[in-house]
Amino acid sequence: MSAKEKAPRPGKGNEADDITVEKYTRKSDAFHWWPHYFAEHYLSTVHLSGDAHSALMRLMCVYAMRRAPLPNNDTELSRIAGQTAAQWRASRPLVEPFFDIVDDQWRHPELDALIARAADISAKRAEAARARKASAQQVQSKCSANAEQMQSKRRHNQNQNQIPTSSRSPNAPTDTDRDLAKVASGGAA
Repeated sequence: MSAKEKAPRPGKGNEADDITVEKYTRKSDAFHWWPHYFAEHYLSTVHLSGDAHSALMRLMCVYAMRRAPLPNNDTELSRIAGQTAAQWRASRPLVEPFFDIVDDQWRHPELDALIARAADISAKRAEAARARKASAQQVQSKCSANAEQMQSKRRHNQNQNQIPTSSRSPNAPTDTDRDLAKVASGGAA
């Protein structure tokens, strides 16, 4: 390989990686996290070869991202596991016991429970967000009504305090004119 050529990177055009991400990369669709208990995992997988362990982890990750069982199809499972058909034939007997094959699908009971729990938490948070939004809209509505009422009262009070101009003649002296006249004649204001 020359200096200008680059080695292929995982996730960049690799067919096995492309199938794992498909359309499951949007945050709202993906299951990005699950609790991983290392001691428990280690004890249950210590007998696996490196290839079989890698296959297991990739299958579990795709299962979690899809939030759905995997098909019981060796071609697709080997692609998801990132293995050739021969490597998958060697890994499958070691990996298969971690899954239940039901209705021609690979199901992982622990991940199913975590996915159900995440869906429940998500539904509760969505409901809480809807309730907060409704409450905020109600408060905003009350504030707008109160502001409108206050403006109406202020306009009414301003109209009440104005002296009607039609009640006095244009040449009639004002209080200010009278005060100025008293000061000019030497009287106290």
